[in-house]
Parts: sequence; C-alpha cells; structure tokens
Amino acid sequence: MSTDTPLMQQYKKIKEEYQNEILMFRLGDFYEMFFEDAKIASKELGLTLTKRNKEKGQDVPLAGVPYHSVASYIAKLVEKGYSVAICEQVEDPKSATGIVKREVTRVITPGTIIDVDFLDKNNNNYIACVKINTIENMLAIAYADITTGEFSVFEIKDKNFFEKGLAEINKIQASEILLDEKTYSEYISILEERISFSGVKFTEVKNVKKAEDYLSSYFDIMSVEAFSLKSKDMAISAAANLLHYIDDLQKGNELPFSKIEYKNINNIMELNISTQNNLNLVPKRAEESKGTLLGVLDSCVTSIGSRELKKIIKNPFLDVEKIKERQFYVDYFFNDVLLRENVREKLKDIYDIERIAGKIIYGTENGKDLLSLKDSIRKSLETYKLLKEHQELKKIFELDIEILLDIYNKIELIIDAEAPFSVREGGIIKDGYNSELDELRRISKLGKDFILEIEQRERERTGIKGLKIKYNKVFGYFIEVTKANEHLVPEDYIRKQTLVNSERYIVPDLKEYEEKVITAKSKIEALEYDLFKS
Repeated sequence: MSTDTPLMQQYKKIKEEYQNEILMFRLGDFYEMFFEDAKIASKELGLTLTKRNKEKGQDVPLAGVPYHSVASYIAKLVEKGYSVAICEQVEDPKSATGIVKREVTRVITPGTIIDVDFLDKNNNNYIACVKINTIENMLAIAYADITTGEFSVFEIKDKNFFEKGLAEINKIQASEILLDEKTYSEYISILEERISFSGVKFTEVKNVKKAEDYLSSYFDIMSVEAFSLKSKDMAISAAANLLHYIDDLQKGNELPFSKIEYKNINNIMELNISTQNNLNLVPKRAEESKGTLLGVLDSCVTSIGSRELKKIIKNPFLDVEKIKERQFYVDYFFNDVLLRENVREKLKDIYDIERIAGKIIYGTENGKDLLSLKDSIRKSLETYKLLKEHQELKKIFELDIEILLDIYNKIELIIDAEAPFSVREGGIIKDGYNSELDELRRISKLGKDFILEIEQRERERTGIKGLKIKYNKVFGYFIEVTKANEHLVPEDYIRKQTLVNSERYIVPDLKEYEEKVITAKSKIEALEYDLFKS
C-alpha cells in the first residue's frame, strides 16, 4: 500500500498530467511546489527549500510562495523559459468532505502570460505558429497577443519563401513559437540559428484535425470565408494550431479573440533580416531603443500608440493610396498645432484599453482597472467631440457613444473612487448601491454601539441595573445577571451557564445580532466580490 498521504496522492495524480510544467499547488494561503519542481523553484526564485512528511519516513522537497504575490514568481519562472501550471482549490475548504478538490485552471508559457503588470506596456507579447511546406514553397504564420485580442495570419508562396518568412518572423518577435511536428523536425535547428531576437521558446504541437471546422465552430461562423480564409489551407491550419494551443492552456477560460485578420503581405514592404538590422528600425530589446528609428519617432503618450507605431515602422505600406491617406492625416495634425496638442493632452489620460479589456475577459480585473476604463471613456468622448468639429477627420473614427456612456455610467454608479487593487477585501462598491451591503457595513461599523443599545434596552425591560452583555469565544455574546437579580429574569431568557455568583443567558435577537456582527466582514467581502463581478 502507498504510504503517501491523501494530499500527496492527489498531488502526484495531477502532476502526472503536467510532467513538463512546474506545478504550483494551492494549499491555503500558499502555492506549494514539491520534489523536482521545488528544487528548480528554490534555485531560480531564491526560495528556501524545506522537507515535508519527515515524520512519515518520507523526504519530500518543498518550496512555497504566498498566493497574493504569486504573479511575480510566475513571471520570473516564465522569463527563464519554464511553463507553469496553476492548480487551484476548486471547492470551499469549509464545505469539503475529505480532501479539498483541486484542478489545474491555467498553464502559463512565455506566449500566454495574462498578467500584464509583468509585460512591457509598449510592446506586444506575441505567440506565433509557423507551418512550412517545402514541396509547395509555402509558409504560413499565425500570431496573436492574448492580452489585447489581436489575432492575425498570412501565407507566403514564393521560391524564396523561407527567407521571406524568416524576415516576417523577425518582425513579429514572438516570445513563443509553435511548430507542427513536421516543421519542428525539419526546421527547428535552422530557426534557432537564424532568429535575430533572444528569449524565444519553441514548442512542438500536433496539427488540429478538421482545422476549418474547428475555427468555424470556435468563432461561431458559417465559414472561414468570413475571415477571408477560404481555400487558404496553410493559414487555416496554422491559425487552428495556435488557437487550440492557447485555448487548451487556458482550461476553458474565455479568450479575447473575436476574429482572425488575414494579412495580405504583398501590400507590405519586404524587409529581410539584413535590412531590418542595417536600418536599425526597432530595438532587439526594449531597453535598447535609443538610436533606433522607433526611439527617434516614438513620442506617443499612450502604450497603445507606441505598440501601433512599432507595427507601422516594421510594415511600410506599398499601396500608394494608403500611403497618401496616412500622409494627409500626419500633415493635418502637423499643421494644426492647437488641435494636435489638445488631442495629446486628452490622450495622456487614456489607459491601455486593449489590455484592460483582456483582463476583464480573463476575469483578472480589479476596481482600479474599471476606474481606468471609466476615465479612458470620458477622455475618448472628449477627444471625439474635439475631432468631430473637423470634417476632414471624420474617416478616422467610429464610436458607439451609447454603449460607451452606458459603461461609464455603470462604473460611476457602482465602483468607489478609492477602490483598492484587491477584489477580495471589500471597499470596491459605493455606499447606496446595494441595501444589503449598506446594512452589513452599518453593522460592521456600529456593532459595539448596537450591543450597548441592546444592553440598555434589557436593563430597562427587566429592571436589572447591573445587567451586562459580555463576550467570550465559547458562548459568543451573552447576558450576565447576578444571583441576587435572578428572580427578575424574563421567561424568554435561555440559560447557558451557571457560575458561583451569576447566571449567563442568551436571547434570540442578541444571538442573531452576534451572527451579523461576527460574520459581517466576511459577508461584506463576499457580497462586494459578487456585485463587482456581476
């Protein structure tokens, strides 16, 4: 028979499915790692390595991190090239019979980080899938940013397909690149050698069967023709492989993708690796922007703008009409200094809406994110009003004002201006929004006063001037009456304890109020969280 505890049996069963990941196993207020995972985490994160179950004759290496700061530890592990599986308690320990049920709720790799606080705000964190068909001289690349919802794909068919594809891969600079089995076996070595940026993780994946049906089903569309993908088999397969990989790691959590954009790169200037490097267009690493074209041009006041400018620099148009249109708008803002500066001032107060929207979809948003969204909507509407006065700029923007106002008003009505970062500790919802919450807050703040009120009421009702309400951990709140006044005790008092000189009683409304006072804080936190999420 196994000498493992039920907990270790549960851990080992889950770990069997995640042999290649570091498994972070939720135990109360900590995420624990065991065995080889603990040794790796101890080394890479500087954690103390301890032992578990020594008393049972076992020697289980153990390392743990607090749940409230786990994101920073995950980011460090992923940055070092590890994949991390997050195993959560999926039932309330208080109501569990036996061992608490646990499941892996998300697997995090370099390309699937959703905690934007640990990403460069001015750069996309792309994950890409590359497919190569040497016989047909074809290459397809699908790439996505799961924090912004961007999802694009394109094909290259050319006798020089690999060099052109390599140039595009180096433009995208994905932090993780997926390769189907055939591509991996034939091209992994040359790709590792020819990639011009550092830190990329290569992952081998299987091709999704019936890829076109998979994409149609996922996006709930009649045909992939809706995304201009009809008959583009390589692009369809690459997109399906990428989406399936991301979806699988997110374990059923909603993704921010609403469409796939097919890019016709024949309308984009080809920039091979040598050209990109010689022109010094963008930095290979974020901290090296000085001296690059991006470093010179990037005066953007929003992170969304910086990311967009980087894409523009790396993908110059070949379409003359599009070039002229862009030049017109640049010229317009260049010449109207007052308009330009007014718009820039408003843009300064617009937060990273793309990534805030992503956080909301993943359910990782907090009160401050919604306040940032509210402020961004207000400034967007002010900008819209400003630009609307210029007929020449009408083609730039389209806004559904009613929806924006609805979102703004909801946040304004519900979210407290001083909402904390945590969503589990209360202080998010405004007073006056929910009557039950208001009552719980009143009880929590005025609990002691209410106990004194009850004490005064009972003194007057019984005529016992020395009657006192006391509290201990065994009985909670109780009424204490001296033996001399026992004959004045009303019939509705329930005796709980007899002492030498006194009797202790409870009354229904005191116990009812005790329940409210003691549990008010936890009820407030739970109710606020539910109201916030809804």
